[in-house]
Amino acid sequence: MEAFLMKACPSENFEVVFGLLFLLFTCFIIFLAVALNILYVIAFCKIFQKAGYNWALGLLMLVPFANIIMLLYLGFSKWPIDKAKQTGPTS
Repeated sequence: MEAFLMKACPSENFEVVFGLLFLLFTCFIIFLAVALNILYVIAFCKIFQKAGYNWALGLLMLVPFANIIMLLYLGFSKWPIDKAKQTGPTS
């Protein structure tokens, strides 16, 4: 019986260590995904602002299907900043 317990303990330790490493790796991946999504949204907020739109349209990049529509709209529409440049400064 003792021989069986001695052989069982190392495998139990391996499972605990593996479980902790898996948990640590999962937390790292979740943290990385959240950080990249925040960077993604900040970048699109800046892009929309520089194009002449409201910066809050960048928040739509988090919404599924809305992000595709907003990218197509941004890519193929006439930007307000371009319209303002063509008409000249208004004083």
